[in-house]
Amino acid sequence: MYFKQVIFAVLNSTTSMRKIILLFCLIAICGIVPAQQPVYEPGRLIVKVAEASDIDLQNWLADQAIVLYGIQKIEHVFHARDTRNSYAARLNRTYSICLPENMIDQAIAFFFTLDFIEYAERVPLIELLYIPDDSLYKTSILGANPIWPLQNIHATTAWDYTHGSPDIKIAIVDNAIWTSHPDLAGKFVDIWDFADNDNNTDPYSFSNDAYGRQWTHGTHVAGLAGAQTDNNRGIASIGFNSSLMAYKMYNNGTIPLPNLTAGCTAIQEAADRGAHVINVSWGSTNALTAIQDAVNYAHNKGCVIVAAAGNNGQDQAYYPAGYDHVIAVAAVGMDDKKSSFSNFGDFVDVTAPGGYGPNDAGTWSLVSTVSHVSYAWNAILGNVNYDGKVGTSSATPMVSGLCALMLSLDSTLSPDEIETILKTTSIDISALNTAYSGKLGAGRIDAGAAVAYVAGTTGIANNQPSALHIYPNPSAGSITISGGDASIKSIRVLNMTGQVIGSLTQIKSGELTYQFPGNIVPGLYLLQINAENGFIYEKIMLAEGYE
Repeated sequence: MYFKQVIFAVLNSTTSMRKIILLFCLIAICGIVPAQQPVYEPGRLIVKVAEASDIDLQNWLADQAIVLYGIQKIEHVFHARDTRNSYAARLNRTYSICLPENMIDQAIAFFFTLDFIEYAERVPLIELLYIPDDSLYKTSILGANPIWPLQNIHATTAWDYTHGSPDIKIAIVDNAIWTSHPDLAGKFVDIWDFADNDNNTDPYSFSNDAYGRQWTHGTHVAGLAGAQTDNNRGIASIGFNSSLMAYKMYNNGTIPLPNLTAGCTAIQEAADRGAHVINVSWGSTNALTAIQDAVNYAHNKGCVIVAAAGNNGQDQAYYPAGYDHVIAVAAVGMDDKKSSFSNFGDFVDVTAPGGYGPNDAGTWSLVSTVSHVSYAWNAILGNVNYDGKVGTSSATPMVSGLCALMLSLDSTLSPDEIETILKTTSIDISALNTAYSGKLGAGRIDAGAAVAYVAGTTGIANNQPSALHIYPNPSAGSITISGGDASIKSIRVLNMTGQVIGSLTQIKSGELTYQFPGNIVPGLYLLQINAENGFIYEKIMLAEGYE
C-alpha cells in the first residue's frame, strides 16, 4: 500500500514518469529472456546520491521510506579523506542499506524513480580464490619442491638487486589474517577488521577442518606476498622486507561471511593509510560500481591494485580484476601452462605461479603460512602452520610482492608505469597455451627482469664509484672498464631477464676490456658491480648490427 502511494506521488514529475515507464519496459523485456540468477549478499543495497544533489540520504530515508521498506540500517560506505582526489566526492555519497530480502526489488524500483539517485545496486557475493589441494594430495610424493614458484619467476635474480624495503607497504584485503604467525609477526604496520570494526584480524577458527581451512585464506595470501624471509624459519616470500597491512573484510562466524562493503571501505582506507600495493585475492562475476570508485580513488593516490582473475576456468571477466586500473592475474602451473581452474580472457594482464607442479596435479602447490596445522603437505612438512594451496588467489600475491620490490628501488613509479614494466618484462607463454591465444595477458611475470628494468632506469644504476669509467656506450661489441679500485670485487654482465652472460673477477686498478659473446643480440644489458657498499648497476646498450 505504501509503495503504491509513493509511486502515485512521484508520477507528478515528468522525469520520474519517464523513468517509471522505462523501468516497466525493462522488466517486460528482461522477462522474455531467461537468465541465470546471480548470487548476492542477502538484504543489502549500495545506493549513490548524485554529486549535484545536497540531500543526505540517511535523513531523507528516515523521513520517507524506513517504514515502507523495513530498512534496518543506513550508513556511509566510505569516508574518503583526500578531497583533492576526484573520486572522493563519489565515494562519500555512497551508502549501504540493509533491509529485508523480500523488499529488495521494490526498493530498487523505488530508488530508480528518484532524480537525485545515480544508482541502486545489489551487492555481489564474492568468492575466495584459492583451491585447497586436499583431494589431490599423494603422500608418496615426498620430493615435491615448495619453492618452484620463486624459481620460475627468477626471484633470486630480483633479490640480487633489492631485498625490498619496509617503507613499501602491501595491503592484504582478505577474509582474515593471523598477524601473530611466527613467519608474519612484526611485518604488519596497520591492522584493522573492517567487517567487525575492531583491530583483531585473526581467523574466527584455527581448526584443521573444512571451516578452519577456509578462514586461513588471508594468512596464506599474506605469506606469499611478504612473509619474513632470510630468517631461518618457514618460507621465503617474493616481497622479502616489504611491510604488510592486514585488513579483514569478512564477518566472524562458523562459515566466513563475505562483506563486500567492508572490502570497498578497506580499499579506500588502504589508500588513505599509505598503502603502495593493494592485494585483492577475491571477486565475483558480478560488478559493483562502488568497487570501481574505490579502485579509482586508490589509483589516483598512487596505489597499485592487483586482483585475482577467478577460478571458474572460463573466458569470463571477474571483478574487481576486470575493472580499469587493476592488474588482473591469471594462474599458471610449474610448466607455464594455464591452470585448469584459472579464468582467462581479454581482461587478464599477466599470469603468475598459482597452480600445481608437473602436469597441473599433485602436491606441488604454493606453500605458505596458514592458521591451521599442515593438512595437504602434512607428510612433507609435519605438524606446522604451513600448507600448500592453489588458485588465482595464490598467483595474485606473487605479483603484489614483485610490485613492492620494484617500488623499493623507485617509489616514484606510478601504478601505470608498474603495470607497463610488468608486461614488458613478462615471459611470452603463448606457444605453451595455444588454446588461449591473446587471453593470458602479456605472459608470466619475470621478477628478475622486472626488477632489473627498474634498476636500470633509476639512480641506483648510475651510482657507480667515481673512479670507474665504462665506454663506449652504446657499444659495438666490446666495452672498456677503467679506473677500478680495490672496493670492486667483481663485475657480471646480465641480460634484461636477469641471466648472467659473462663476468669479470679479480678487478684491479687500471683498464680491462669485456667482449660480448658473438651470439648475443643487440639491446639493453646491465653491468652488476659487486662493490663493498652493495650491488651497483650500469646500463649498457649493445648497438644494432653487432655480430
